[in-house]
Amino acid sequence: MRLPSPLPRLQPPFWIGGVAVVGMIFWIETLRQFGFVVPTPFILLFFAVALTASIDGLLAGVTSATVWAIYLIYASAVHVGPPSLTGGSVEVSLGILVVVLLAVRLGWIKDQNQKLIQKLRQASLELERRIEQRTAELLTTNSRLSKEIRGRILAQEALGKNELALQLSQNRLESILSSLEDVVWSVRPQTSRLLYLNSAVDSLYGYSISDFLGNSNLWLEVIHPEDRERVQQKRNFFSNNSLPLSPQSLLAIDTQDLEYRIVRSDGQVRWIRDHVQIHTDAHGIAIRIDGIVTDITKAKQVEEAMAASERKFHAIFDQTSQFTWLLQPDGTLLEANQTALNFSGLTRSQIVGKPFWQIQWWTQSTQTENSLKNAIAQAANGEFVRYQGSVLGLQGQVITMEFSVKPLRDENGNIVLLILEGQDISDRIRAEAATLEAQNKDILLKEIHHRVKNNLQIVSGLLYLQSRYIDDESILDILCESRNRLQVMALIHTVSHGLRP
Repeated sequence: MRLPSPLPRLQPPFWIGGVAVVGMIFWIETLRQFGFVVPTPFILLFFAVALTASIDGLLAGVTSATVWAIYLIYASAVHVGPPSLTGGSVEVSLGILVVVLLAVRLGWIKDQNQKLIQKLRQASLELERRIEQRTAELLTTNSRLSKEIRGRILAQEALGKNELALQLSQNRLESILSSLEDVVWSVRPQTSRLLYLNSAVDSLYGYSISDFLGNSNLWLEVIHPEDRERVQQKRNFFSNNSLPLSPQSLLAIDTQDLEYRIVRSDGQVRWIRDHVQIHTDAHGIAIRIDGIVTDITKAKQVEEAMAASERKFHAIFDQTSQFTWLLQPDGTLLEANQTALNFSGLTRSQIVGKPFWQIQWWTQSTQTENSLKNAIAQAANGEFVRYQGSVLGLQGQVITMEFSVKPLRDENGNIVLLILEGQDISDRIRAEAATLEAQNKDILLKEIHHRVKNNLQIVSGLLYLQSRYIDDESILDILCESRNRLQVMALIHTVSHGLRP
């Protein structure tokens, strides 16, 4: 806000006093010329002082006094009318002195007053400038304070809203954490002071939150005696560490999953998974440890049941005399029984996950590999496949097997597994070959028997016919003897043929 400045006082020029004096002299001189008696010294004194007082400053007063002095000298020298007009020389000198002194005095005072007024005006202007400056500063400060006040009010309102939102968020978080079946906890390292624990601890551990707050060692006491030392070693690695942790240590312990058993307050044993996470400051010092405890008792029971089932499966799977493989529909090997592994000299780790036809069993020929691929492709399309082939063993031995490839479907009818079984039929093939050979020999023997028997009958018949035309008794006896011998031979051949194995 700018204050109105005072109006400047007009400074009349010094020559105005001279003009006024000349006018006054003209007036007095006119009166003298007409014979009027004028008390010149007093009039001069009065008007000189008045003129000096009315003229601004010393210069105007001196000018006025000079003009008057000249006129007084003139009036004293030139007598017009009665002599008392101007008075004597003493009066004139005294009047001039008084006028000059008054002019100098009043002029000096006037100048001093003018200087003082000028200083006052300058001081007023400076004061006005300072007032304007201070007013501007006050306005700026007021504006800044107003903004700051508004900002603080808004900040207070925002803080109130944030606090309300934070409280609502904390309430929601607490509601969520309280609804969890998992136990959520947080502790301060070095002191093991419990910072947070949700209400699920009661149902899992059988102890209340106040029990854990009142006994900082209760965490350790509820651990199963067989697992306590192992868990304590894991925890002590970082919970009691007050020194900065190295990056390698942080990578090792930033998060840990510990599985162990606890003993509830009612004596029940539960399996839990304790997921632990460490938080560090900028210097790598542990400042807080958070954890989530999950009840995995049912999962452990299922895991143990699956392990038992796996053991039973392998007990049956590995004890069969036939070769058995489990494949994915694309032919990737999932499992092989011990019989097949023993024959090839391979281990499960060497072959599981590889294409089945690339494993040693099928590498003796391209035909064997292609036959296997075709059988797997047909089974992957839902067919039950049987075929004969051969497999290669550890020492290079080759055995003939009869294979069956059976697809296994899930509940949606999708083929998820192929079961390939191989039965060693080398002995059967050899037996079949021996049987066939025996059958062929039997057929040959039957044919020989038939031919020999027929030939003996023919010869016997010919001897009989010949005997009818011979009259010589000796020759006839020989023929009869020969015919009897042939019949005996035929009988012996028939009996021997009937006695063959």
